[in-house]
Amino acid sequence: MIRIRDIKPNRTVTRYAGEYDRAFIVTNGDLLVGMDGEFNSVIWNGGEALLNQRVCKLHSFKNCLKEYVAWLIPKKLKEIEDSTYAVTVKHISAEQIRKIEIPLPSLEVQKEIVAEIEGYQKVIDGARAVLDNYCPHIPVHPEWALEKFGEVISTITPPAKIQAGNFSDEGRFPVIDQSQNAIAGRTNDEAALVDGTGGLVIFGDHTCAVKFVNERFAQGADGIKIIKAGRRLEPKFIYFYLLSHPIAQEGYKRHFGKLKETPIAVPPVAIQQQIIAEIEAEQALVAANRELISRFEKKIQATLARVWAEEEPVTLEP
Repeated sequence: MIRIRDIKPNRTVTRYAGEYDRAFIVTNGDLLVGMDGEFNSVIWNGGEALLNQRVCKLHSFKNCLKEYVAWLIPKKLKEIEDSTYAVTVKHISAEQIRKIEIPLPSLEVQKEIVAEIEGYQKVIDGARAVLDNYCPHIPVHPEWALEKFGEVISTITPPAKIQAGNFSDEGRFPVIDQSQNAIAGRTNDEAALVDGTGGLVIFGDHTCAVKFVNERFAQGADGIKIIKAGRRLEPKFIYFYLLSHPIAQEGYKRHFGKLKETPIAVPPVAIQQQIIAEIEAEQALVAANRELISRFEKKIQATLARVWAEEEPVTLEP
């Protein structure tokens, strides 16, 4: 059964047992609209399912392509959502959906527009697949020495910790907090700074997330270990090694003790530096996919603006 919350992720795990009218069956390719909260729309690809209350299926398209409508209708749904007042949850009616007006060129032109946009979307999907699936890999050679992490690293204790209530979106220094592999906030409090200029690895003691830090930063509250490489290891090699050979997370536990007992392959420093250079080159290529996604999203916006004949269509950067 498709519930409101299933529209955006385009899948459902809710099951229904009982009688139903086959008119309410949804199959892949149907165009659905959520009628409560955010008025999201989607071409369904979550498999055969049943419509639930407050989920609308558009059908019986006349003189227009379903795919064309699917690309045009989100703009109007957003306008209705923005103009709808609600104390709790916003609602849209089937009548409001039926009254939506969209530009309607010939079917041939609609096909051209859909083909253009879907071509851009395929590039976006491919770039996202690269970002989602890439992970550095370090194959372990049998001649490399195996050491326990705890024997080749040390830890750093910051002079103080920044409490969550003291971070902000602005500040000179990043704050790393609660085992995240991303920056949690910023601060100007120099009393809590750790010098990461030589390269330090942040290990999430609860989540096993890892982050490489090469600048001055502050530790926020609890949940992380600041790792310093021993003389036989390059800091960034540790970082890439933990990404390539992650420590399995076992619920919300402290994992640093397990990390210290975990073996790490230690090649000569020159080989570590070569591995770092190769992975950094890979990451540069992978990161370019973010720019590709941004540019092709702008192309889609520009095409839709042209269809709507907006006075100020989205322009693409050269």
